[in-house]
Amino acid sequence: MSLRSKYIIYLAILHLIFAGIAVVLLRQNRLWLLAIEALPRVNSDGYFADWRALVHRTDLTPKELKLLEHAARKMARAGGAR
Repeated sequence: MSLRSKYIIYLAILHLIFAGIAVVLLRQNRLWLLAIEALPRVNSDGYFADWRALVHRTDLTPKELKLLEHAARKMARAGGAR
């Protein structure tokens, strides 16, 4: 199993755990949704550096890396427009 596959499986399991916690909390009290929205937005520039470091360790070409960075920036802008 490659490192990339292990990382994807790790992320999927982590997201399932957080989704399960969110479902339990939201069923108990809907005010948790407001609490989550009140959290400050995180500066995503530091995360781009982390992604670059991670992706450079894989077998992606520089063109594929630029495409991933472009998509990540676009998603960050779309998420910040709420």
